[in-house]
Amino acid sequence: MKRKAWAVMWAAYLGGVAVAMNQVKVPPVMGILMESLNVNMATAGWLMSVFSVAGVILAFPAALLLARWGPKVSGLIGLGCCILGSIMGALAQGPEAMLVGRAIEGISLALIAVAAPAVIGVWFEPQERGLPMGIWSTWMPVGTFLMYNVANPMEKLWGWASIWWFGAAFALLAFIMYGAVVTLPDRAESVDVAQDNLGLSLGLGLRSASSWLLAFSFTGFNFSFIGYATWAPLF
Repeated sequence: MKRKAWAVMWAAYLGGVAVAMNQVKVPPVMGILMESLNVNMATAGWLMSVFSVAGVILAFPAALLLARWGPKVSGLIGLGCCILGSIMGALAQGPEAMLVGRAIEGISLALIAVAAPAVIGVWFEPQERGLPMGIWSTWMPVGTFLMYNVANPMEKLWGWASIWWFGAAFALLAFIMYGAVVTLPDRAESVDVAQDNLGLSLGLGLRSASSWLLAFSFTGFNFSFIGYATWAPLF
């Protein structure tokens, strides 16, 4: 049982890292993209912003989809959107197609950020969740670190599109692992029970002042961090 729980956790973690890597693949090659797509800084900034905007808009719907379909289907849809959007970006010849692909990729952020903690939560008892949730919380910095270090060498060898193909391949690997490993434990196999538990958690979260305070704190952090991280490699 514990081995299975940790396998599920690592499959969910891989999905999170895949989404994070695809989110931050723009900044390391921002200058190259501006030249290749013939766009100014404002439009280039939207290549990052549209990803996050899609995640923000779909955050609450993602929680409702999680309650309806469960964490496995929700996670697979999210990773599927990541694969599709990355392929569209790799084939893009202009900013419009690239922006559409980035928006589709952004759906993955909303879904995996909700589904992965949920599936980890149902596999571990409350007193056991500290370590797996602590590991899970590193998905964004780990994904950022990996992409910031591989993007530039890949661009020099094979061009910027290779980064998008790499992102799609990594997301496909995560999709396969997630689909093969992630299930609900025996005590939560009933879809009705899982939906009731997720609905209860959503209701409690919306009524919790601490949840809103944490959300606003994280929003403030991301306004500064993403803005800096987007443009620092260029300058």
